[in-house]
Amino acid sequence: MYLARSSAQSFMRRFSMHIGNGSHMVMIMMPICCKALLSPQYKIEHIYAPYKQPCKQQMSQEYKDESLHRILCKMDPDTFPSASQSRKAIEHGRLVVLRADDYCLPTSTSGGSTLDSTISNVGIIADSSITLHDGDVIAIRSRLDNGSYPQSCTKYVDPPTNIKDFLAVENPVLFEDDHIAIVNKPGGLDCIGEKRNDLQSILPFVLRPPENIIQKKPRSSQCYLPRPVHRLDRKTSGCVLVAKSKNAMRQFSHLFASRQLQKSYCAITFGIPRHLTGTIL
Repeated sequence: MYLARSSAQSFMRRFSMHIGNGSHMVMIMMPICCKALLSPQYKIEHIYAPYKQPCKQQMSQEYKDESLHRILCKMDPDTFPSASQSRKAIEHGRLVVLRADDYCLPTSTSGGSTLDSTISNVGIIADSSITLHDGDVIAIRSRLDNGSYPQSCTKYVDPPTNIKDFLAVENPVLFEDDHIAIVNKPGGLDCIGEKRNDLQSILPFVLRPPENIIQKKPRSSQCYLPRPVHRLDRKTSGCVLVAKSKNAMRQFSHLFASRQLQKSYCAITFGIPRHLTGTIL
């Protein structure tokens, strides 16, 4: 793949991919609105009755130190039949806790726009270390569709926190169709690295799912999430080819391995190099 040394704006106007002896032109899809990506909307799916601790006489040391995932299993065994499922719900950001001091609860917690909005605005995204107090309300939330991969595929409700750094670059998504995407990786970001802190974790939240995912709405185990075909060093910024299907990953990985794709690098130097060609050790 040859990328002309031009600005991102001219790249958006024209993109040429050369594979072997042939080449083809591709059209650019409109990127998803950055505002929708930075500020996704959520809905409250269920609100539980206010939490109430047992009487001190009945409270053993084991219950005092009981973690949220065990409390969820006792409160709602149908939704959380095992500790593993409740742990995953917490890890994926599905649970919100509204402190009793933050809202004067009505006698019923069956729902209502006022309570929903209060939980959404001042509720705390629960983690495994949170401690519940009398009157606290636990709610289950989900992310509304904003054009990116649905929560059923990503599992996580919220995008990674470093998505702001990715979207801050000029034209973060340069090209996209149902099979591949070209993204503009900023410096300081690993392509594949620490979970929820690398480019691969960001991609499902900034790219559009293929049409088959939109129509079928598959479970996470049936989704192929977008991932980089190749890597750039952490400090290197530039274009990264992304596969959005197993077939695309297989074909482009083969092209890279057989050196039928070429990458072009630009560098800033201090002074004029003596030699125009050479090897960097």
